Amino acid sequence: MKDVHITQKQTSVKNKYDMFKKILNSNYLIYGIIVLIGVFWFWVTYQQYYQFAFRVGDSAVAENALWNTIHGDWFYQSFLNTSNNFREHLGFAQAWYLPFYYFVPHTLTLFFVIQSMFVLAGILLYRFALHRIDKLGAIIVTVLFLFHPLVASQVVGPMHVVAIGGPFFLFMLMAYMKKHYKYFLIGILLLVFLSEFAAPTIFMIGILALWDRRGWKWVVPPFIGSIALYMAAKYYITIGFSKHNSLLKHFKPESIKNIYKLPKRIEFVGDFLKPMMYIFPFFSRYVILLIPSIILAIFIVVPGRLKGGAHIFIFVPAILSIIFIDIAIRWGGWKKKILYGAVIVGIVLSLHPWWKWMEIDGSVHADKLGRAIAYIKDGGSLTSDSQTGPQLCRRKEFYLTSNKKNTDYVVVKLSKNKKKKLAQGQLRYVDTIAQNKDYLEVFREDRVIIYIKKDKISKLLNKPVWKINQMLQKEIQQEILKLEKVDYNIK
Repeated sequence: MKDVHITQKQTSVKNKYDMFKKILNSNYLIYGIIVLIGVFWFWVTYQQYYQFAFRVGDSAVAENALWNTIHGDWFYQSFLNTSNNFREHLGFAQAWYLPFYYFVPHTLTLFFVIQSMFVLAGILLYRFALHRIDKLGAIIVTVLFLFHPLVASQVVGPMHVVAIGGPFFLFMLMAYMKKHYKYFLIGILLLVFLSEFAAPTIFMIGILALWDRRGWKWVVPPFIGSIALYMAAKYYITIGFSKHNSLLKHFKPESIKNIYKLPKRIEFVGDFLKPMMYIFPFFSRYVILLIPSIILAIFIVVPGRLKGGAHIFIFVPAILSIIFIDIAIRWGGWKKKILYGAVIVGIVLSLHPWWKWMEIDGSVHADKLGRAIAYIKDGGSLTSDSQTGPQLCRRKEFYLTSNKKNTDYVVVKLSKNKKKKLAQGQLRYVDTIAQNKDYLEVFREDRVIIYIKKDKISKLLNKPVWKINQMLQKEIQQEILKLEKVDYNIK
């Protein structure tokens, strides 16, 4: 009986071990981990939003156009003072966000869409790689994609609607490798209707198809799509990339001779090649797809905008992932082991910049900013700095302080550097508002200030302006705080 008991116990332990081993080897565990990475991203952006940690105004400006669209003013972006924001960029990718944003008009909805697309891309990439290389390689390439610093900059950094171009490009490349023409064609269309910056890389897809001798049906769509997108940008855009103000003016012999801050540019390119240890991408013909991104970084984009404008490099992680798979398919034995080992080292070396994006650098004035925006009671025109922009951009007329508009509301956080150098006789925007007799200072705590036009206060409190002028600031504060928010979708 004792032997039987020991045997049963051993069998039980073995069964548990086999079950545990099965779970570890299960693809569903990988899928679950990828989803948990997405959940972590969303938690980070949730914390950043409510701690006023977004310090780039682009996010609020882009969301303003979406808010106006779901309220009938198609892609009107007040910040630009143009009919619509397509005059700045052909950001057709905005349309992907509208169904979700219509039901939940919030900054976090936009991040949710971006993060969900990258989670889906990670799962499909893993499945794609699993059928072409071994499981270890499939895991490595999935980690390479999801933990690339450029992915981190888009899933939790400043919100850019074109961030979903990374997953789109990956989907298209996987269809290209599988020779699945229908999905390849859909992928090209998705990229054409992304933004004008995609045109050069789409063109290189046509070059790749020529290199691979794929035939006209693979070559023509990328060429036609990229040329059509370039021409649309050249003759429609009036702000940014246009026939009058083309970024290509930087790619001329005289400009190339005097490249501004070349070491910084080379460092940026090195950083996005680091996960594959710099040299390995050049062992694959797919490296030609990186040429437009390298040219943009070295010759065109202003060095100070390389990180803030990282969305235009969002194709890079997808390209590196396909390069890894392409090499892993062709290499075997010790060469494959070197590839795997080198990329694991590259990923580890890239973890620090990836993690830097995950740090929640909340404003030390978060409580004050939260109390300040409580005085914004309706959808009147408003100017704010970048930190409060995501909370306040959901209205028709929204501006950043750089616009210097005399709006109904002005929400500012003064710079630490009060002696900021200005041209002789020039005042800071906040100083011009403070001296404007049409405004009242309604709130001030430390460096956080709110000014509201007297006419707006008069409408809010239903009192004549002369009576507003006689009221103390504390009385005005109490009266405004008693009001309910009206006609304003702040969450």
